[in-house]
Amino acid sequence: LSRGYYHGIQIFNRDGTIDNATISTNTYTSSTVAAAAQGQGIHLVAFGNATSVANITRATISGNTITNIPVGVGIEVQGGNSNASGPGGTVGQQGSTTNVIRITNNVVDGVSGAVGSEGILASVQGGNAGSRSQANFIIDDNDVIDRLGHGISNSTFGNSTMTSRITNNTSPPTTPASRSARRALAGDLGSSPRRAKRRS
Repeated sequence: LSRGYYHGIQIFNRDGTIDNATISTNTYTSSTVAAAAQGQGIHLVAFGNATSVANITRATISGNTITNIPVGVGIEVQGGNSNASGPGGTVGQQGSTTNVIRITNNVVDGVSGAVGSEGILASVQGGNAGSRSQANFIIDDNDVIDRLGHGISNSTFGNSTMTSRITNNTSPPTTPASRSARRALAGDLGSSPRRAKRRS
């Protein structure tokens, strides 16, 4: 997958349930020009409205390589309800070991310039006070390199409850000097240093 104007992969649910989403071992490279690349690398969203409920029971996003993304987020998972009066939704189930949104072993790399926003974003938003949204995330073993926003952003908004585990991720500081040094090493190795280490 390469050089799409919007997202590399998008799944967007407004009503109903995605029982088991698997997005694995994809490679997406966008343009480095913002005007030609307006989306996310991977975009998985379940947002209800004033009357509908949107859920993701479980999902696995693993082993993907996302490159460039000058405007958007490398990997984005959002759920719940974007309408404050609507019913809450689920993005994984709290307390469950199987109904989990797993974001693991991915590489997000600006390469020719920083990713325009967060490397990985996972969040849930609540609906009305009587119907709380819920989320359950595991975010492990990802490499997030060269981004302008947070390496990993994990947030809950409104009437919602979330459980998250975030472990063993790599997200080095992004500065012109660090990028230049990493590029020099990447030239010697034929790829990014972290990626070469993982895949050797």
